This record gives sequence, C-alpha cells and structure tokens, in this order.
Amino acid sequence: MKTLISGGLTALLLLTTAPALQAQATPEEGFASENAVLDTSIPFAIGAREARQELRGAFGWPTFQEGMVEGVYFRFDPDGYARFAPTPRLDTDIFEAICRPRTLSCMGRKDIMTLFLNARGQFELRLDEVMQGDTFYLAEGVSEIQLPEQILMPLTPQLETLLSSGGELVVRRDGEEKARVSLVGFSAMSAYLRWVAARQDYTVLPRGWPVPNAVGLAEGGRLTQPQEWASPMPQPQAQPVMPMAAQGSTEVAEVRGELNVLRQMLLQRSGAGVAATADLPQPGPQDATHQRQLEVARMNEIGVPEEPPAAALIAEAESDAEAEAGAEEMPGDRIARHIAYLINEIGLDPQTAVMLLQMNEETDSPLGTEEGGGSSVLALLDELGISASDLADQSTDPTVEAAIESSAPAQLTRAEFSLLTEYFGLVFTELLASQQAALVQP
Repeated sequence: MKTLISGGLTALLLLTTAPALQAQATPEEGFASENAVLDTSIPFAIGAREARQELRGAFGWPTFQEGMVEGVYFRFDPDGYARFAPTPRLDTDIFEAICRPRTLSCMGRKDIMTLFLNARGQFELRLDEVMQGDTFYLAEGVSEIQLPEQILMPLTPQLETLLSSGGELVVRRDGEEKARVSLVGFSAMSAYLRWVAARQDYTVLPRGWPVPNAVGLAEGGRLTQPQEWASPMPQPQAQPVMPMAAQGSTEVAEVRGELNVLRQMLLQRSGAGVAATADLPQPGPQDATHQRQLEVARMNEIGVPEEPPAAALIAEAESDAEAEAGAEEMPGDRIARHIAYLINEIGLDPQTAVMLLQMNEETDSPLGTEEGGGSSVLALLDELGISASDLADQSTDPTVEAAIESSAPAQLTRAEFSLLTEYFGLVFTELLASQQAALVQP
C-alpha cells in the first residue's frame, strides 16, 4: 500500500515538473546561433552599442544592441525581437517588434495596433475590435484631427509621416471613444522594420543618420564613434582656423587685390573712351546746327522753363561762337574784308582797291573768263549801293588806270599778291604825297 502511494506521488511530481523542464529546455534551443537573423555589431542608430551578457548563467542571447533613436530608447536581440519605449528601462509605453523564427518577417505591436510590411513593401495598420463605421482621430493634447479611413489600407507616405509625428490614435464609435493608442515610437518602429527587411542595409537607416561604411566594427561592447563613419558622397572639408590677425591680413590683401583690379578696369575703360573720342571726326557747322535743332525740338516736347539758366546761355553762346569760327568763310565776306584792308590799312582809293581785287580774282580763276571774279565784285558793289562809275569819278590819277588797263592777266599766288599789294601801297602813298605837295605849292 505504501509502495503504491509513493509511486503515485512520484508520478504526480514528474507530471507537474515536466512542463517546467520543457520550458527551460526550449529557450536554450531558441537562443542558438543558427536562429540569429541580425548582427548586433551593426549599429542601428548613432550612439548605439553592442552589449554582452556578463552574468554567469545568464538566460537569453549572449549579445544585444541598445541605444536611442527618434527620441525613444530601444533594444533588439539577434533573433529580431526589439522593444521601443520612452524610458531607459523599456518598461512603459512599449512598442514591441516580433519576428517569425529564422525569418526577417517582423511586425510591430502596441495594444490593439499592429504594424507590418506587405509584399509590396508598404506599411499596413491592423486595429483589433474595429468595426465598420468607426472613425479615427489623431489627438495631440486637446487638439484632434480626423483621419481618413485609408489608414486601414496600405499607408501612403503622407499618412505615414502624419502618424510618425506622435500623439495618440483615437478610435470612436457613434461618438464614444472605444480605444486610444499612443504613437510614441511609431517612426522608430517603421524604420526598424524596414531596416530588418533590408538585411540591415545602410540605405534604410533612420533619418538624420550619416551613411556608414562599416569601418572598425569588429570590436564589440563600445559606443560607436560618429567621426569614424564616412559617407560615400563627397562631404565639405573643415578648413583650419587661422588666428584673428592672419584672417585680418588675408581679408585686407583680398580687398586690396579687388581694388587694384577695379582701378585697372577703370583706367582701361577711360583710355578706350579717350581713344574712341579722338578717332571720331569733329562735327561740322551743319552737324552742329542740326544737333541744336534736335535739342530744341526735344526740349519743346518735354517742356523747359521760359528763362533758361545763365550757364546754359553762356554755353550756347560759346558753342555758337565756336561754330561760326569753324564755319567756312563766305566769298562776299572775304571780298569785303579785302576791300576794307586795301582802303583802311594801305590807303588806296576805292576804285584802285576794286581793280586790284578784280585782277586777283581773274588770275585765280583757271578759265580766265569775263564771268569770273569781276562779276562777283560788281555784284557785291551793287548790293552795297556803290556803282563802278562813282568809283571812277573819284579817281584822280589817270596813270594808274592806264597801267591797270594795259596790264595783262597773269597767274599770281597769294604770296605774290600780298607782296604786290604792299608795293603798290607804297608807290601810291608816294604819288599821293607828291600830288598833295604840288597842290600846296603856288
């Protein structure tokens, strides 16, 4: 009897201890190296580190990675299991990542919300106990915005960004709140699921990450150094900081160089302007007159004061004087000037002066016709109201008239004409003096 009782107790004890032994044996097999799908030495975020179980007889994986990303703390194991929480102890508001054994198919779980990647690489949300007609809101404090029903479909980048901004997801049914889920860690979880699905590729790291090149990752149990991570893209190089005095001298040298360049450009431009002005022909009197007419017409169009400034009048008078001085002298003015010179300066009588001018113009004319210079002199005398007969009556020396009539036309130059004019002036002066002396004597 005692034997039966002891045997029954032994069997009952074995039955009660068998599940515990099986539970202890299963995790040890699950933590084998062949079940690892992630390398904990590859950092998931800046400042993450690979840690080891240092306790003797510790239960679980020998290594894991921990750090902080997107404002939340995280820890993941080689089999893909991860926890995200706003506290370092990872014990409140937990967002868990669970993976199928020996696969990279993972999903994030928090309360009634499940986040996973579909076959197209798009995120989908699954909410437990949600019925048709329920409405969804994104709450932040006392502010709420209604979300479309498309959040239960594959998420668009816009909806994913909106849910990653934080806050709480509120489910209402007939105006009553049915569920409220915190979205803290949503952005970090979505980045982690993509990173695992891409086999820890650096192209799908969280935002704000420099692109790593996996240099010096053989050592474990240390914090990753951001300066040891390089980017395949060209990065701006830091320039050495110079002392303030050196910077000031450099800036002064640069300013002086720029001033020298500007000075040379101004000199070249001014030289080119002077050369261009010198090459241009001087405007003639007709051009100056036409230019003044254009200026007068332009001033009439835009309107000018009735009394122009004195400076403008003086400048206009000077320009007119220069134009008149540069203009070509008219033939009548030249003949009148010659007659006045012969009468006033040399002392010839008017008839003799006219005869000399006629002789000069006939000799200057290449054709030697009667319609030469004599006709122009006679026309000028007619304009002045003096007739040739009056000049002949005023003449008192018949020898001069005979000499002029008997003289043959000859080709004379201006120099010879001037010399003859002076000679005749002296001769006529002596003749007039002798005649006056004869008249004075009884």
